[in-house]
Amino acid sequence: MDSFTLDFGQLAQETMAFSTPQLNNFLDRDLMTQYPQTPGVIYFLNKGKGTFGMRGFPALSIEDGVAQLQQENSPLWTRLRIKSVDELKNLEYFSTDSYEGAEVLVDTMMNRRFPYHEDMVCNISDPGFSWWGNFSTNSFEVHFLSHQVERSGNLVRLGPVGDRKIAAMRFQQFFLLFSQYIQKENFVCTEKVLSYSVEKVSGIFYDLKIFFLRGVFSETLKTLTSLDKTLYYYMEELSTARSFWLEVEGKIATESEASSIFFS
Repeated sequence: MDSFTLDFGQLAQETMAFSTPQLNNFLDRDLMTQYPQTPGVIYFLNKGKGTFGMRGFPALSIEDGVAQLQQENSPLWTRLRIKSVDELKNLEYFSTDSYEGAEVLVDTMMNRRFPYHEDMVCNISDPGFSWWGNFSTNSFEVHFLSHQVERSGNLVRLGPVGDRKIAAMRFQQFFLLFSQYIQKENFVCTEKVLSYSVEKVSGIFYDLKIFFLRGVFSETLKTLTSLDKTLYYYMEELSTARSFWLEVEGKIATESEASSIFFS
């Protein structure tokens, strides 16, 4: 019988080579991707038959967060319920102005499931989770609390972007600070709805309209709200939430879902 020496070190290396080729291949491919060194959310989008959900975490640096996620046996795998390296190729990210903004997105939108057709699962007594908007040339309404019967027309689903009580408080504060620019009879804000109308479109009206519709925090609004830092940070976080929701809608929209996601 021929004698031989068993090299356990070599055997261990060969075993690792068999167990991690997929991870190595993923890392080799992903080195080609440039990730921003900015705060943000790193997340995975799961699209089910009738609902979709997101799992993610906030990062001080998206680049560093992705690097942590790519480490073999990273504790983030357990946190995000990642079972195989193949799932890493589906990671998404969204940049935010601050780490706190990323934390807000995780707290309000991650580890939850949302229906594609919200009106179909919410009844008259259930307002659902989303804010809804009705926009025209000279007016707009943002419904913080909207029942099925009210949103049966062409309302824009703004998403689960904030708490209605906090919204009412902050936008009432907004009116008090800038009442010289806004006629009292044209601006109404309660825990249910914010309504704003003008005879002639002004800059502040247009900026608020685009703020809700597209999540754009204009330089004018930034300058005005900088007089009150609490209001400024609230507006910043709300615009981030709306922008993120728009991005998610774009990713989940399919031929059969698109119409009900944007208009209901």
